[in-house]
Amino acid sequence: GGGFYENIPRVLPTGVTAEIDCDTWPRLPVFEKLQEWGNVDWHEMYRTFNMGIGMILIVDAVDVDRVKANLE
Repeated sequence: GGGFYENIPRVLPTGVTAEIDCDTWPRLPVFEKLQEWGNVDWHEMYRTFNMGIGMILIVDAVDVDRVKANLE
């Protein structure tokens, strides 16, 4: 458990950090409603639900283009 905030750092080597721009994908309406109805802050929404993002890939910067091409 722990969503983005706990799981991503867990797989990174010591001294390596991740930058995630949560504004690069839309928030699904179901999560907007859950946040509103439960009065849950967004940090907790990402920690608990991952906001619908099913997978995150962690790759070396030099491999980004190749990995993206393979995924397309």
